[in-house]
Amino acid sequence: MYETGCKCKEQTRFLKVEADFCADSIWCNNCQSNLDLSRLALSNKLKRELSEWALEFGKWLKLDTDELVSNAKELEDAHNVMGAILCEKVKEELGNSYMVFFTPSSLVRSYSQKLL
Repeated sequence: MYETGCKCKEQTRFLKVEADFCADSIWCNNCQSNLDLSRLALSNKLKRELSEWALEFGKWLKLDTDELVSNAKELEDAHNVMGAILCEKVKEELGNSYMVFFTPSSLVRSYSQKLL
């Protein structure tokens, strides 16, 4: 696991699927390191799907004005549904070697609370 970018002293068995700006979509759930997708034992098809999904992260934000787009909740909800599906695919491909969790985006809720 060390070659994937994990900073844990021992190889972690706990991974999470989570999108963020300018990052691969799989993280060590222990040390929170962003892992290099190209070095994980996943099919090229799934790596491509994860990369494409991660690129869609934040489409519900107007980054230039730091505001939500009009259909932000629907876009984020759809993104989270796809993330959960991809997490299941990661679990299938990695098998019992890893425990894989999904962390959904909550940016819309965070922005909505900030506006109150």
